[in-house]
Amino acid sequence: MGKGLSLRSGRARWAVVLLVAGVLLAALALRDRIGGAPDRFPPISISTIDGRSFDSATVEGRPLLVTFWSTTCLICLREMPDLEALYRRLSPRGFEIIAVSMPWDPPGEVVRLARTRALPYPVALDVDGAIARAFGDVSATPTHFLVGPSGDVAFRRTGALDFPGLDRRLRSML
Repeated sequence: MGKGLSLRSGRARWAVVLLVAGVLLAALALRDRIGGAPDRFPPISISTIDGRSFDSATVEGRPLLVTFWSTTCLICLREMPDLEALYRRLSPRGFEIIAVSMPWDPPGEVVRLARTRALPYPVALDVDGAIARAFGDVSATPTHFLVGPSGDVAFRRTGALDFPGLDRRLRSML
């Protein structure tokens, strides 16, 4: 047999692996853009553990980051200090964050973690999954939605945030 590429050769296997990986990454990126995600802040009211309530009327006119997280999500826990810093820096200018726990998180654990870490931004429990459904059936953490001042969803991101990019985007909205 000649030296052509066959699936038995290492090169051909790597080419297939890279092709499949590229297709999967493209699918994830496309899903993050269009998925089942809403184009606007959905017609729901989000109640937080400190008694605040957010709906389309209360968030209008300012940028809002809705972040779905879990107490068992390592990326989520690693992002918290960056989210805190972003919130402390930009909330005086109108920026808001709502951290929404996932339905599988025990409410007591969510409240304990939020209080232990003294999170400065509001935290909401999504015990029945209604908030996750309203945002397009969110099932992975972290998943973030940036809602612009007009109420339009500016972007959806599943996975770790690009904080310098998010900071630039937010500054242009404020």
